[in-house]
Amino acid sequence: MKLVKEIASIVAEYSPEKPEIFLKSNSKVFETKGGNHFEGKDVAYYRAFHALNNGEVQTEEELRALIFPNGTSDANYRSFKSRLKKRLVNSLMLISIGADEVSNTDAAEGEALYYFYTAYVASVLGHSFLASELQDEAILIARKYDIFYVELQLLEERLRYFSSLGSKRKYEQYYQLWLKARDNYLLHVEAVQIGYRFQKAIRGKYGRTEDLLKAMEHSINEYQQLLEKLEFDSAFVVYFRLCSGLSLAKNKFDEILTHCDSYQEYLERKPHFNSPSRQLNIAELRRKAYFFLGDYARSKQIIEDALNRLPDSRIRMSINKRIYCLQYGIYSLDLEYAFNQFCILSNKSTANLIDEPIRSHFVFLKAYLWLSYFLGIAQDSQYPSGIERKDVQIFISKRPNISTIRNDIPEYEKDKSGGLSLLRMFDSTLLILTAREEIISKKRSAEEPLSNEQDFHHTIDRNIRYIKKNVPKDQKRVFAFAEIIHIISKNLYADGMVLRKKVEKHRKKLPSTFVCDDIELLPFDKLADHLIIWWDKIGEENAKIVTKK
Repeated sequence: MKLVKEIASIVAEYSPEKPEIFLKSNSKVFETKGGNHFEGKDVAYYRAFHALNNGEVQTEEELRALIFPNGTSDANYRSFKSRLKKRLVNSLMLISIGADEVSNTDAAEGEALYYFYTAYVASVLGHSFLASELQDEAILIARKYDIFYVELQLLEERLRYFSSLGSKRKYEQYYQLWLKARDNYLLHVEAVQIGYRFQKAIRGKYGRTEDLLKAMEHSINEYQQLLEKLEFDSAFVVYFRLCSGLSLAKNKFDEILTHCDSYQEYLERKPHFNSPSRQLNIAELRRKAYFFLGDYARSKQIIEDALNRLPDSRIRMSINKRIYCLQYGIYSLDLEYAFNQFCILSNKSTANLIDEPIRSHFVFLKAYLWLSYFLGIAQDSQYPSGIERKDVQIFISKRPNISTIRNDIPEYEKDKSGGLSLLRMFDSTLLILTAREEIISKKRSAEEPLSNEQDFHHTIDRNIRYIKKNVPKDQKRVFAFAEIIHIISKNLYADGMVLRKKVEKHRKKLPSTFVCDDIELLPFDKLADHLIIWWDKIGEENAKIVTKK
């Protein structure tokens, strides 16, 4: 039932008025004020299709009662449902797909299979010449796009055909082609086996960097030897990904640019494998490389150019990539660019197209963008923001709620060393800001503590312990910033000068240049500096208010 409902919804979306599955039917559909009116031989199929699409039936029993109100046998109902499913599948296959909707290789595989099955139908009907022509057409497509399994199967069909005719010359010719296709197919099988061995080697070892690097290097060598025998697409793509991933893991960003150039050269040699999505993947890797090399302006330009070249039909891909544009804008403290990306992604029609896992990441980034503006973390910015824009000020006025964020991103409960640790870091920072605001606004002192001070310290201590337990030990910046947060929480009533001296020891452990850790969304050195600056500024702001009064 679930499959039938899903197919019906797709058919209704792309063929809402008259699904192609009913072309063979003699039924007629008339629009009336009360809805669709059905007449004719196959009225039950129309009724079932529209009931499924409109949500009028949800279960097997409801569908059965709708179509057979007077009851029927189980065999008769199963037969009806089977025929309905076949018609829906036929309609699904007749939906037109634009050229920009699929990659070149996917389109080629579909075309080759289309010729293959059409040739089979032609041969069954006795049109052997037409079947032969269609098979040859499918073989050419399969060979060009490295679809080895289709080429091999088609060549076997040709061998059987020429064997039945007794044509020795043609049989020998196609036998040599079959041998070559078989060897290529075996290389493809070997590539799949290499990928399987790699996945098996890294299973359960995601926290052990050395094991991961060794497994990657071993697989790269295996793919390299394979590609020396035959340069085929599926192996080259995986080889490129592994090489780029290894260079990224080793922080060798110049090597990533070299691998991107090699991939671009490969696509120039084999332009039929080129596609907008592959160009966007290359741009994404180049963006990462230039960003970590310190050339942020170039990295931003590369990804924007690639996104602008995407066809309109790839809107979902463009939106998902803009999530990472927002992330890199926050990383680099380019808040104007980051906020523009946030405005694009917050549009209601756009937000509905964001994939579910990336939607959670967007919620998380939104919180850190707010923190960036609230603390004034930007070049020459004034508290709370140097950008005088009404929409920015409205954005700043809406303080994030940790409970809401946690409910919106349940995936982070499984990501203890990444998202959840950073969420606890954000939680601690927000608690400190809230507590400091209360101390200044209500002129509280250590003798007159906060009403929830015990809970405040308990929450901060628990968050810091959680971070130290779950974050990998090699992320020293994370631990240094956690210590700074802990010290600030213990000195809520101190002024900025005292606080600066207390955190100086841990502040020196944060490098002056920003190096992006796995869970670092804002540079911790900048965040620590602005927390202390803000400590002074909020006092200054309140002092000005008191003076005016």
